Amino acid sequence: MSRRTTIAILCSIIMVIALGLSGLYLWNYLQNRAKEEAFQAYAAVHTYHVGVGEAIALDSRQDMEGSDVGYTALFHWAGCMDATLLSADYFDSLEDAGLDTERALPIELDKDDHVLVCRMQMKNVDATNESGLFNWLVFDLVLGQRLDHTPVPYNGELIYFDGAPEVEGGIDHENYYRFHISPGETREFTAAYVVRAGYEDVRTFFTIGTTLNQKYNIDIHDGPEEVSGI
Repeated sequence: MSRRTTIAILCSIIMVIALGLSGLYLWNYLQNRAKEEAFQAYAAVHTYHVGVGEAIALDSRQDMEGSDVGYTALFHWAGCMDATLLSADYFDSLEDAGLDTERALPIELDKDDHVLVCRMQMKNVDATNESGLFNWLVFDLVLGQRLDHTPVPYNGELIYFDGAPEVEGGIDHENYYRFHISPGETREFTAAYVVRAGYEDVRTFFTIGTTLNQKYNIDIHDGPEEVSGI
């Protein structure tokens, strides 16, 4: 075999490999694009918002219907829990809000910070989990733009929660973020969040779940004209 023939064969092999890689890249691109389009189409129909005073159903069965396209909130229970934000008000401190500071977490507030005190009614329709305790941190307080008007802001720091189980000598600090609610039971909880200076008049909402999808949401306010309590 001549040198020219060998070079021609090698060039042909390289071209075949290059075409194959290009085809694989194009196939992957089209697959990913199709997945993203399916995700966006599903999310456009299955993103839920309620306002203060309105109940939102947090049903794991409904949520998992979005698993095929990767649009789930992933609650830490099986079944349905209804949540209603009864009120959300700003105060200068926990003391001003009339909350028991001995139940608070040791988070220091700066001079111009505020606390956002939220009263939430929870109704356990038929939700269960292995431990029997539910985690309050499924509620994530978002301060700023998103959904999806980026940039992503910061999340409110929980400083107070009154649902922690009681143990001899006080509250159960190891389970501070957890609460008990039996199927069929309705309870009301108070949670307070540190809102750093400058974030009092930005869009504020709860997004509920353990993923970043922001599928289930409770809107608190959209801007300075709706801020109360300051």
